[in-house]
Amino acid sequence: MIDNMGSYEGENPYLYMKQAMIQWYERDNPGKAAASLCTLKRQPAETLRQFAEKIRQLAQIAVQEEGAELNAAQKIQWNGNWTQLTLPVVDTFLPEEEQYLPVSPEESLSSGMFLKIPILTGVTANDGSVVVNQWSDLLQHGFNRLRQFFTGNAIPAVALKYNLTNSAHYSEIKTILQWYYLDPVTEGNVMNLLAKLVDFYTDAQFKAPHDLQLRWLANRTVDPLTTVYAYQFEQDDNYLYKKLNISGGGHGEELLMIFGPSLMQKIGKVRYTGAEERLSAIMRRFWSEFIRKGSISSSPYGYGTTWNKYSPKDDNYIIFRADNNLPASQSVLRSPALSLTKDAMGRQMLWLWNDLLQNLKDLEDNHVQKEPLSRPNQTPLPNKGSRNDLTYRSAMYTLIAFVIVLLVLLVVCVILLKRHATERERDMF
Repeated sequence: MIDNMGSYEGENPYLYMKQAMIQWYERDNPGKAAASLCTLKRQPAETLRQFAEKIRQLAQIAVQEEGAELNAAQKIQWNGNWTQLTLPVVDTFLPEEEQYLPVSPEESLSSGMFLKIPILTGVTANDGSVVVNQWSDLLQHGFNRLRQFFTGNAIPAVALKYNLTNSAHYSEIKTILQWYYLDPVTEGNVMNLLAKLVDFYTDAQFKAPHDLQLRWLANRTVDPLTTVYAYQFEQDDNYLYKKLNISGGGHGEELLMIFGPSLMQKIGKVRYTGAEERLSAIMRRFWSEFIRKGSISSSPYGYGTTWNKYSPKDDNYIIFRADNNLPASQSVLRSPALSLTKDAMGRQMLWLWNDLLQNLKDLEDNHVQKEPLSRPNQTPLPNKGSRNDLTYRSAMYTLIAFVIVLLVLLVVCVILLKRHATERERDMF
């Protein structure tokens, strides 16, 4: 299909689709496969989807008749489970001595079947900018078009990667995501909506998966020599994604601090600020020590903040921040604190993606008691799987989820208000 990607807008897309399949199979399996596809015609009543499925089935049969063995990637494509992302493929179809990845990464991480080495890993505040940067032209189409893209493309695509679309509660899951990311957006404010879109991709495709990775690694690497260090990089300015006109460090911008001022001048066309110069020096010291020793000493340079190995219980990652408003006497390192609204909301975001949505997905409609036997002349009760019953339960689970989220947010707000009031009273006296 890729061979004829530019021809899809022609008068007969079915012909181009068939021709693309023929060209692909002529390169690898000439003869019978190509001949079978050449004779294939679309029936008048067939939709494009039906015709494409018929092509797929016929091509698969033709290849098998030629004696060709499909590799793992082709099997995934035949089953319709393909993705544009470059992902590892389990190669159990090869002889055992030639296998490179006999076990899936998810299974290896969950069971601890991987080489234990020291790991330093982290995310940036706006990792999702690398995704949104591909669709920066959407800004030219205004607020409504961008919102339509958010609800009609972004959320379903990410939900598909999380395997949420096949859940019986997908509509409730989609409603929760729209409430969490879209409801706070001011109507007509394009930049506000763009920032939320960046947050959405950052949370779903970087921060939440990174949190799961940390849980797996930290729980499996119990040997002192196989430690895990985690960080988050924050920054006021954005040098790699300037056309998005957003603030905050984007995907890969911590590398500008690690590799020094020469890379910053080459890519960002600017010099370090005072805070960035301090941050770069500190990060390079930490990274150099980790490369040399595989570990990081407790506050080796007197920064006042200790970077310990990561523990899911303590959630003790380090935050690097290049805030140009910081005084020279204040550290560019800090530990997360639930007393800060940003850190507290970050915790709730991870709970949303890695716990709440997954629990809704796995929720089965088997918690209803079995219906009693009906007496003669009694109207039978509706079946467990009736449409009304499913609708009622879906609404009930959605309501419960909303109440839980609101209660958690309320508790966080009350705690922050009490802390703020205490600080004000202390300042007054």
